Amino acid sequence: MDMIQKIADKAFLLSKADLLKKKKFKPGVDGMTADAAKIWLEINGERLCRDLLKERYSPMPATGLRIAEKDGGFGRLSHLTALDTILQYAILDQLEPVCEAKFSPSSFAYRPGRGITAAVNQYCALASAHKWAARIDVISCFDHLDHAVLKTALQEFVPDARLRRLVEKYISVSVMEDDELISLDEGVLQDVPISPLLCNIYLSKLDACLDQQGIPFVRYADDSVLFADSLEEITRSERMASDVLTQELHLQKNGRKCGVDTPVNLQYLGYKFHMDRHGMVALQADTSAQNAYLTWHTAKPVDNRRRVDILSDGILRQKDYSLLFESDAGASDIPIAQTDVINIYSSVIFDTGFLQKALDSGIEIHVFSKENKCVGTFTPSAALRSPRTTMEQLTAYYDKERRLALAKLFVLSAIHNTRLNIRYYNKYAPSELYERTLTKLSRVVAQINDCTDYEKLLLLDAKFKELYYGCFDTILREGEFSFERRTRRPPENEVNAMISFGDTVLYNLIATEIYKTPLDIRVGCLHATNRRMESLNLDIADVFKPLIVDRTVFALVNRRAIRSEHFDTQDNGGVYLNTQGVRVFLEAFYDKLETVLTNKDEKMSYIRIIREETQKLLRYMRTGEKYVPFRQVR
Repeated sequence: MDMIQKIADKAFLLSKADLLKKKKFKPGVDGMTADAAKIWLEINGERLCRDLLKERYSPMPATGLRIAEKDGGFGRLSHLTALDTILQYAILDQLEPVCEAKFSPSSFAYRPGRGITAAVNQYCALASAHKWAARIDVISCFDHLDHAVLKTALQEFVPDARLRRLVEKYISVSVMEDDELISLDEGVLQDVPISPLLCNIYLSKLDACLDQQGIPFVRYADDSVLFADSLEEITRSERMASDVLTQELHLQKNGRKCGVDTPVNLQYLGYKFHMDRHGMVALQADTSAQNAYLTWHTAKPVDNRRRVDILSDGILRQKDYSLLFESDAGASDIPIAQTDVINIYSSVIFDTGFLQKALDSGIEIHVFSKENKCVGTFTPSAALRSPRTTMEQLTAYYDKERRLALAKLFVLSAIHNTRLNIRYYNKYAPSELYERTLTKLSRVVAQINDCTDYEKLLLLDAKFKELYYGCFDTILREGEFSFERRTRRPPENEVNAMISFGDTVLYNLIATEIYKTPLDIRVGCLHATNRRMESLNLDIADVFKPLIVDRTVFALVNRRAIRSEHFDTQDNGGVYLNTQGVRVFLEAFYDKLETVLTNKDEKMSYIRIIREETQKLLRYMRTGEKYVPFRQVR
């Protein structure tokens, strides 16, 4: 019996329909649910089977959504209709055993009984037997599979011509994206049942060439490592494999992840390796309590006192009257009533239902890039707005004397809180540098008090920060990182990366508190209003940066709670916190926010003090009540 005849069986297709419910299928372009698909098959199954046998069936368009990826490019999330998903499960059931018999034993991804653990074990075995290794990775493999090459490869793996032609229809299926029907000239849909199998079929040519040449290797999806006993041999093998990928398979190598080195110096599939006392290559392990904490990872959103931080890839959507985050590790509910802000630090997809529900519930959403910058904010339309307060803020802004007075208060309070940091470290580790800096800061304060010009105030603000930053390397003497100088866009070292990220988190946190008041965040005093969408939060943040951001950085570095493995270097030379680094930093940052101190004879946390700060500023704008930005006593 031909393979297509086994697929074109009503009872067989109905059995595959049950998988849709288990997978929590979401309807495609035709709106058909998992339950409706099974009923449709009960009624129309015989006709569908006849169409399959006579090659009259054509897939419906898939729905597509363009998503930003970590490398700065874009990928597509694809979704088939219920019927096409059932058919792909049926195709996979028939094709997988046939293909498995032909695949190389050195290929481990998307295969039954195999996976990352088996691939890493193979890596360790080959690394122990060979002195050199070459890693070869491909840029967006799924998106760039050449259709002609793939269809040629199918002839070897799919002997049934009718089934092969059906698979080819799925390779060329159209995508409905933003109400536009798009034909794919290259690549295959991701997130559909047969695509991983098609990827392995496509790359089998590389596997066959390596096996024929007797080159030891391990491949997981498009990430391969070759092994050899000499530099000359590994160089030759790497060149041959690269030629197959680029010239025959028409794929592009990822230069950032490719290279030749000793096996213990390479990282593979997120793992590091070392040479054990028996001369064998093994996984690098550190089971100390501190390391277990620093490398802890979960796909669930992290709830931090009315803030939800999402650091793993997944999907945010509305579920009935609540919000849901779905990832490979499962689904997690986000409590609407207990959430003010959702911070997204990973590649996350969210639908309009999620956005509508979140914003209607008064939840603010901040989206961060891989460079730890906030690239966008969704603000609830129900946020308080007051034309009267905006007019009062603008009146203060355009009154030169009043604006200057307010701007000076922000700078003077920032200097006050900065001097607290310097005095603290001078108390426990006296230094002439600290003493000189404190003296110079006192002179700057006197100059600010006498300042009558806004532009000069900005120069004095920059001068005080330069003096303060000059103490950083002395403050950070206990850690492994140095500061050197303040660098932005991009930050050039680990300390600058933490400061920039911490500042951004603080800006957004203060913005959230401002949106809870009638204050207009666009109108600041120290930071120019006409140059940016948000200014007022930057003014207030300058007061709290030394107390929250800088102290968080000092503690993490001097306690060696953050290490070089928590940072990545991008192509632009910038150093940024990676996912684990973001997690470690946020944990310390939120702990600092919850620090309780005495303010006005009352015990308050920093987050409560920030909230009170916005209320003080609002009262000043509305009633003229005296306003002095927060100055910590000790």
